[in-house]
Amino acid sequence: MRVLITGACGFAGRYLVRELTAAGHKPYGFGLEPPPNPEFCPVIQGDILDAAAVAAAIRKIKPDAVVHLAALTTPAEGAMRAALMISVNIQGTANVLESIRREAPSARLLAVSSARVYGSRTPDVPIQEDDPLTPDSLYAVTKEAADRLTLQYARELKMSFMTARPHNHTGPGQAESLSVGSFASQFRRMAAGVSPAVLKVGNLDSARDFLDVRDVVRAYRLLLECGRPGQAYNIASGRQVSIRMLIDALCRLSGIHPTVEVDPDRYRPADFSAPLDTTRLTTDTGWTTGFTLEDTLREMLVG
Repeated sequence: MRVLITGACGFAGRYLVRELTAAGHKPYGFGLEPPPNPEFCPVIQGDILDAAAVAAAIRKIKPDAVVHLAALTTPAEGAMRAALMISVNIQGTANVLESIRREAPSARLLAVSSARVYGSRTPDVPIQEDDPLTPDSLYAVTKEAADRLTLQYARELKMSFMTARPHNHTGPGQAESLSVGSFASQFRRMAAGVSPAVLKVGNLDSARDFLDVRDVVRAYRLLLECGRPGQAYNIASGRQVSIRMLIDALCRLSGIHPTVEVDPDRYRPADFSAPLDTTRLTTDTGWTTGFTLEDTLREMLVG
């Protein structure tokens, strides 16, 4: 398949390019950033908010499938840049949907949403895709709107569109602006002797379902190949790990036991990943996780 990826040069996008290439597909990128290296897939630089540029890219590539990753991706960004997040995450998605409808109506689309559309509730049983969405942040509200819009195009306009709702994913190369990327980077600097053995943290009581980014992009690829149009798909490991447990694992793997200091700029009220049912994903695609959290952390400590 010829696959156009919006946000291809971002963290998950770079891994998705590798995953698609290894599976025999032909990836193309669209987004603000240039290719990270000469061996990367072809990239058309453009703004997701420029509807004409999005349409031109789809017209040029004539994709068999599209993965829509381009977004502002953290609640903190939503708090600081609310108007931009609303524009990028909702209007940007609308530009992609409408461009596909007009320029490549037979193409399959996987729009990447977020498990945060379910909020931070912890029900007695894992949440299924058709359960109510209860977003509890501006970021989550924008992802819910984009998610619903995508599925409505599938139902009302009979487009081959799906959404994915992944939990937090991490891995080698993750930005230091995100918690696991920050912790791994701090441990690497301690190991190199360029910073003191002091770890800056936020709220240690928050708990997350952490996935390896390579497991996540494999789910995306399988959904392009086997997913059912009009469906949303949860992507989760089924494991809840507190930030305190995550840091304990990094200490054990690195052999470094730093002083832990709470940084007020990093501190947020404790929250939790909602437990998700992934039966639909495993039934339709055969997906399972391939990396343990310790596998991922060990690689991140190397850099």
